Amino acid sequence: MEELQSIKEEVMSLRNEFSRFLQRANQLHIEIILGEMKKNFMKPMVDYLSEDASERIHSQKAKDCRMRAFCEKAFLDILQETSGFICRDRIESETLKLYRKARGVKN
Repeated sequence: MEELQSIKEEVMSLRNEFSRFLQRANQLHIEIILGEMKKNFMKPMVDYLSEDASERIHSQKAKDCRMRAFCEKAFLDILQETSGFICRDRIESETLKLYRKARGVKN
């Protein structure tokens, strides 16, 4: 009888371990799929948003401003530089500090 109980406990233990293994495997699979989706769709999305922003800036800025071309280019340059950040999983604070310093932005 003790031997049967021991076998039952071992089977339950194996079942629980297998269940945890499947959960981890499923989570890993989901993370891989999301990573692939991010990699495949972020660049076209960033390109689309950049193009849309460019068109809006061009069409909605004051037409008679003598700084129009300069401001438009400066904004689009910043947009292009920062759009790469969206593709990262995490942006370190040091990266932002370096970016701000290079741009002359005070914290």
